[in-house]
Formats: sequence, structure tokens, C-alpha cells
Amino acid sequence: CSLPLGIHVEEKDGNFKSYLFSSLNGQCERVSKEFSDIENLKKDVFISANKVLKKKYFVITSNRRFNEENEKRLLDNNIMVNYSSPFYILPKKVDSNLNLEKYNWVFFTSSNSVKFFAKFYKNKMNKNLKFAAIGKKTREEVKRAFGNCDYTAEISSGISMAKEFINKFSSPDISGLSILFPASAKARTELEEEIKKAEITIDKISIYDEVKKENFRINPLASYFFFTSPLSAGIILNDKISYEIINKRENLVITMGPTTLHEIKKIAPNLKAEVVSLQKQEFLESIEVIIDYENKTKKIA
Repeated sequence: CSLPLGIHVEEKDGNFKSYLFSSLNGQCERVSKEFSDIENLKKDVFISANKVLKKKYFVITSNRRFNEENEKRLLDNNIMVNYSSPFYILPKKVDSNLNLEKYNWVFFTSSNSVKFFAKFYKNKMNKNLKFAAIGKKTREEVKRAFGNCDYTAEISSGISMAKEFINKFSSPDISGLSILFPASAKARTELEEEIKKAEITIDKISIYDEVKKENFRINPLASYFFFTSPLSAGIILNDKISYEIINKRENLVITMGPTTLHEIKKIAPNLKAEVVSLQKQEFLESIEVIIDYENKTKKIA
């Protein structure tokens, strides 16, 4: 079957039952009732497959998931969600003797950096250490791990976080600050460069890595794509097959923030799909964007 669907048939006591599932992610789409003859089962499978293929698919390039209630909102609009991160997260070997006493602040630009930093260094921190987060989601992770978050950037991008921090905490002795920046080995350099312009010491440590999945493939039936990081956008749009799937005028690409949007424009300046950057930079906002887009498309049709 050339379609991205799989069919599993079971026979018990002369009755047949079918399971229709996505061969892309193994997600079960439908379980049939029991049939006493195979011909009626075939008809049921054919009808079910047509219904599934008429659904629209929403690919989120992250392992972060919506709750059941929010997934139902999409299902009510005939939209299925595929969670499809193109990379694995792997911890890096860290310096167990790192001297945390010399730092005033720790900058976090992802939830993963918070989790791994807490795992390796939580019991070695000094009490005066302050924490800064790139956005609301990372802030909540910081609060869970350390009890408080002292600063959250208003715009979720590295360079904006740096500029906002410098403006907020500018004082005669700001150059005496020392920042620790635990991050991915593939983290972008703009934040560090901007901080150094203010003559503030910032030391990056690679605390985890993002490793591309060898056989990653995007759902060829998808119409909506949500890039949650510049890295996911880079991996997917640099893949010829994935690019061709996305590069259609009727498709919609959503980005979490300005950094990811900039990456998409750099890699795929001639992308035919409409590209939208989330205004509030919140994960659930993507649902509102898609439903609004669906309603607008239906009106035009």
C-alpha cells in the first residue's frame, strides 16, 4: 500500500475485526466492529481509510504534548496531531568540579537545560545564585527545579533576552556580573555575543546534545507544521523530501518565536507555505492559529 496507513485484521470464532493505524507513527486511527464475512470487512476498511485520509494532520516538531482536552479541540475540527521531533536529547559529560561560587546568574534558554543542570549541579549551588529564563515555559521549569525564577525575558529569543537583561540590570557595576550559561551543544551564539558587548562575563557549558534521528520522516499528509526550535526547522527544511511536503501554498507553518522564524527565512526564503510566528510565544496559541486558519480557509472556499 503506497498510502501511510496500515491495516491489521484479527479473526476469532469466524468473526473479523480490523485495526486501521498510521504506519508513520503507529497511532491507531480506528477499530472496526466485528464482521462475519471478509467482504463486508473490506468495505468497512475502504470507507474508514477514506475518512482518515480526508483528515488534516498537524505536525509538532517536539515531544511536548497537548492535553486531552486541547487535542479534542483539534479533532473536532478533523485535525490529527503528530508529535514528531527530528532529534534525540542526550546528556553530555559535565565537569563535576565546576566552581559555581564565582557566578551571580544562571541563564536558561530551554527546559532541557534546566532539567540537566538541576540533575548535575543542584546540590552544589550557592544560595545567592539567581536564575533567568528565556520564556514562560522555561520559567515554570526553573521554578519547579529551584523554587524561584528571578528574571524572565519578554521576547523569547537569545539576543532579546540578553538586551532586556542588560537594560533591566544596568548599573555602574554590571560589568562585574558573571553568568553561567548551561545549554545545548548546538545552542546559537547570539546571546553570548550580546552579553559580552556589555563587558559581562558569560561562560557557556554544553550540558546536553541534540542528535538528529537517522530515519526521520515527516507525515506526507500533513498540512500544518509547528517548528518549536531553530534546530528542528533546520533539520526538516534541509531534508529534500520533507521540504517538498511542506512547500505547498495551502500549507501553514507556525514558529514559536522570532529566532525560529529567522532560521526558516534564512534556510527557505522561497517557501510557498504561509508562515506565522506566535505573538504570545505560547505552545497552546498554535491551536488558536490553526482553528482561525481553518475557518478563514472555509470562508474563502
